[in-house]
Amino acid sequence: MGKQKYAWITAVPMCFVGVTTLTAGVLSIKDIFWPLTSKPGQVFTGYLDSVLMSIFILGVVLVVFDAVRRWIAVANGAPAPQEAFGPPLTAAGEVKMGCC
Repeated sequence: MGKQKYAWITAVPMCFVGVTTLTAGVLSIKDIFWPLTSKPGQVFTGYLDSVLMSIFILGVVLVVFDAVRRWIAVANGAPAPQEAFGPPLTAAGEVKMGCC
């Protein structure tokens, strides 16, 4: 679509937010949740919070990985995914919402 020159507007904030989120998640596990596992009565909470934060970190990594994979594919000539253009328009030019 000829908009590659604007990709940095999305990429720079995404990198900042991604690095900040991953760093906060790792530090939370290391400094907050994991030490709870050695305190009586907080063992389960420490392990549960560590596992949930690990799942969150994995989700962030997967989303970024898939976005980069799609960007590379489109940059190499693959068609942009249809969902990238929003919901289809009806004949009258209105956006079709819901089931009816």
